[in-house]
Amino acid sequence: MKIEVTHESKGNIQTVIYPYLKDQWRANIQILESEYGLSAKVLDPLLDQDGTKLVIENDRNRKIIFLGLSEGVLPGKIRTDTIHAVRKNAGSFSFPILLDLRSLQDHRIIFEIINGLCLSSYHLGMYKSEDSPIDRRLKKSHAVVLLGNEQNEKVKSIIQEAQALAIAQKNTMDLVNGAGNLIHANALSKKAKKLSESFKSVSVKIFDKKKIKQLGLGCLLAVNQGSQWPPVFILLEYKPAHPKKSGLKKLGLAGKGITFDTGGLSIKPSANLHYMKSDLGGGAAVLGVVEAAARLEIPVSIVAAIPVTDNCIDAASFKPGDVIQSYLGKTIEIINTDAEGRLILADALSFLVKNHKPDVLIDLATLTGSCVQTFGYHCAGLFSNDQELSDQLVKAGLESGEKVWPLPMWAEYDEMLQSDIADIKNLSNKPVAGAISAAKFLQAFVLNHPSWAHLDIAGVALKENSFGNDKVASAFGVRLIIDFMQKYLVR
Repeated sequence: MKIEVTHESKGNIQTVIYPYLKDQWRANIQILESEYGLSAKVLDPLLDQDGTKLVIENDRNRKIIFLGLSEGVLPGKIRTDTIHAVRKNAGSFSFPILLDLRSLQDHRIIFEIINGLCLSSYHLGMYKSEDSPIDRRLKKSHAVVLLGNEQNEKVKSIIQEAQALAIAQKNTMDLVNGAGNLIHANALSKKAKKLSESFKSVSVKIFDKKKIKQLGLGCLLAVNQGSQWPPVFILLEYKPAHPKKSGLKKLGLAGKGITFDTGGLSIKPSANLHYMKSDLGGGAAVLGVVEAAARLEIPVSIVAAIPVTDNCIDAASFKPGDVIQSYLGKTIEIINTDAEGRLILADALSFLVKNHKPDVLIDLATLTGSCVQTFGYHCAGLFSNDQELSDQLVKAGLESGEKVWPLPMWAEYDEMLQSDIADIKNLSNKPVAGAISAAKFLQAFVLNHPSWAHLDIAGVALKENSFGNDKVASAFGVRLIIDFMQKYLVR
């Protein structure tokens, strides 16, 4: 999709998107009357409301999509409203489209609209033999004319950043939406290698099964026992060309990379089993963060670990009642093989802390159904041992539209994971506080790191949205972590 920036009116364009703040649109009534032939009498009943309205000028057969925004509206809603407006009407668009931003002054709002416009081109039908007759997206060949009243160079900078972020978000969505038989450990390895080839600031090490055994990543090996695909352990490092010399130096990220989760011998019910191709949502988001940081040249170093395998059933599968040894040396009693994500993350977190000593450590994982029951599909669970970090992530979530909310990490929950025969067990026997006990398990493997946060994104990595008719990837975590870095780590 090509975006041209102009400050001159383009009256001959047949499709217009006009975003506005609903309590301020009257200040721009002269533009609406003189250029679009629409009077206040026509617009009054329409534009005092939130949401999308389509007006057709019959004399010119021109379509004008009004995108109403409330003062103080959250960025996430601006982005999703833009995506919905475009994909709902794209089948009837004439190109180029005019995006009229003259009524807006807030650069943040403009950024979100352009990011949403870029995301609206996402192609979900990656395996279709031919395009749908009704293809609800913008394509690379389509053109957009952005009409603004600010300095063109500033708008161009906003466009470049919004497009760069959208590319990383869409690549993340591809991994999560991909078929489980095609997106396996090697697919994530190839993605990581491509990043290192595309950006000088990114380096990658791919540890194969032999190296994983040598390192002693016992949890990853145990989960992989039932798979036809060998595991990989991906280690990415992003070193900016111009790092900040003050403030925090390094962000550590760990992402759960379960490419498909049957539950293992503790097999899942079949009703929603097809959604388990999305269980790599945390690992995909970590790849997306590294890509976005490289594209945006964020001056903060990142070290990221992604353990990757599927969790399948075989005669060699690990079993409930087994005892395995983690990278840290702790022994783990396996109560349930469907609590596998926390196992591979335990190895990744210990590896990062022991070998790379990040200043801040964050992991992302589609970890528990308990978190979905708590927050539904609107928010991720946040668990942290650092109040300042927790507060920063909550604020970044509200500002980015990828919301997180904290749950307690009190010592009383530790007893839920006490094992009689090993150092710790991987699941509580009590059917309560599942998301918290999972976070407490991970905390046992961060080597008392003083600034750690766990994000349980089970309810938000795959959800209903404007990209498809079923649950579709959201790239949750990419915007959140990038916004967190830009606001709190760039000093």
